[in-house]
Amino acid sequence: MKIIQISFIFEEISKQRQKSDWQQQILSWSFFKENHPNIIYI
Repeated sequence: MKIIQISFIFEEISKQRQKSDWQQQILSWSFFKENHPNIIYI
């Protein structure tokens, strides 16, 4: 029962996040690039 509840909550959270997911992706990507400039990007 708990597992089902957790997965349901997780699903709801992911639904909410999908709205601003692309913004978050861009922000985290640029943040990552700034902090790891020596990594070669493919």
